[in-house]
Order: sequence, then structure tokens, then C-alpha cells
Amino acid sequence: MTGTNQKISTQEARGRSGPVRYEVVDKDGKTMKGAFRTAQEAGEAARWMWPDQEQDEDRTGKGWDVQVAGCE
Repeated sequence: MTGTNQKISTQEARGRSGPVRYEVVDKDGKTMKGAFRTAQEAGEAARWMWPDQEQDEDRTGKGWDVQVAGCE
């Protein structure tokens, strides 16, 4: 198999794979406590926390963003 369906051949990689979690970064670049199962959940939390701000993917300091927090 090739591509994303290819089996992982190294034991190190196999042992570290896990679900991805997402976190919210505020307009000042600080991460909000807690991790979310999906980017959508993180975005919904940010919209609830800061209803007057938009997502700021370029991190210009005008709003929040979502990033990968890591794996479990």
C-alpha cells in the first residue's frame, strides 16, 4: 500500500499515534486552557468566549485562532 493507507513500519511511530486535539489561541497568542476533540468544537468555544472577535488565521492580533494541541 502507498499513501495514507500505508501501514506504519516503525515501532516508534506506531506507539505514538493517537487522536489529535485542538486548542484555542487568543488574540495575544496565549493558549486557552483545555483541548477539544475537533477544530469545530474549539472554534465554537472561541466564538462563545469572544463573540466580538473573528478567527484570525494570520495571527495579526485582531482575534482568536485554532491550532493542533498534540496527540494523546
